[in-house]
Amino acid sequence: MQPLGYHLFAHTTRDFKVDWRDAQAETGGAEQPQQDREQQDTLAEKLQDVLVKGLELADKVIVSQSEGELSVRLHNTPYIRTCHSIGEEAPQVCEQIGPLCSMIACIYTEYADAASALEEARSSTFS
Repeated sequence: MQPLGYHLFAHTTRDFKVDWRDAQAETGGAEQPQQDREQQDTLAEKLQDVLVKGLELADKVIVSQSEGELSVRLHNTPYIRTCHSIGEEAPQVCEQIGPLCSMIACIYTEYADAASALEEARSSTFS
């Protein structure tokens, strides 16, 4: 069975020409020659480009990785109210199969070349 976000994921690879498998691992602040950096963006940079510039799903993306886990935080997404509405009516939809979270899980699965699962999906707004 294809995840709900698979079609969005496929759109990023087909139409935006993003190869998630070649994303460079985070270097922890190590300097790299500019020439190498242009050839291979980090996963965080690719997510920023696709989610902000390409799909226009947020104003900013913050990504953190540690010990095989990925955390992605979208700031000022126009879809937050939709997530809240769905979450109130059927919380399991956002937590288990929401298309945006599912797309990010597909991206991480491709990047890590390993099976992955969503552990938690949260949304919040700030006044």
